[in-house]
Amino acid sequence: MGRKIQHNINMIKGSKMSEESRLKMSQSHMGNKSRLGIKHREDVKLRMSNSHKGKPLSELHRKSIGLSQIGRKHTAKSLEKMRLIKLGNSYNLGKKVPYEKRIKRMGINHPLWKGGYNSLPDKIRRLYEYRQWRSDVFTRDDYTCQECGFMGYIEADHIKSFRTIINEYNIETVEGALLCSELWDINNGRTLCSPCHKNTDNYGSKLVWKK
Repeated sequence: MGRKIQHNINMIKGSKMSEESRLKMSQSHMGNKSRLGIKHREDVKLRMSNSHKGKPLSELHRKSIGLSQIGRKHTAKSLEKMRLIKLGNSYNLGKKVPYEKRIKRMGINHPLWKGGYNSLPDKIRRLYEYRQWRSDVFTRDDYTCQECGFMGYIEADHIKSFRTIINEYNIETVEGALLCSELWDINNGRTLCSPCHKNTDNYGSKLVWKK
């Protein structure tokens, strides 16, 4: 009885335990299954939750949590709960980010910033001449995929690839691209839907740019 009273006297409310005391308590509870399966009352849970709010976790604690989760898989019930939460989370739906916030992630402040580098193909595709070439191809083909007849989301494809022409004529500048008539020849263009375009031999990274 005396030991219990002495213990309560020493543990004054608001006092902090030493790391040594915490370690001793932790070790004394290891393997102790006497409270296994016992559930706390809701008011006790709330007090426990509030007592931990705002308390930063130590680096050791963070690492312990991370290691304890390795190899663990969510149950089907947990996965379904997460899916429903995402479906019902409409907090940002339709909201426009204010310019003051957007500007903080623009240009040099963006995590994917590469020093303002734009490749030559990107510069060419932004030209009015490129947009006009694409529009002329679509108009001639009646906005219809020339492979499968699909009418919807379509893309303009160079039959003799965009990359091959640039490499063949050794085009290194936008000005050089503007002077290359073959690059703007609509007879070298065709309208394709996205799946048919991806099936061509010259789509995307299937060809390599000349170094």
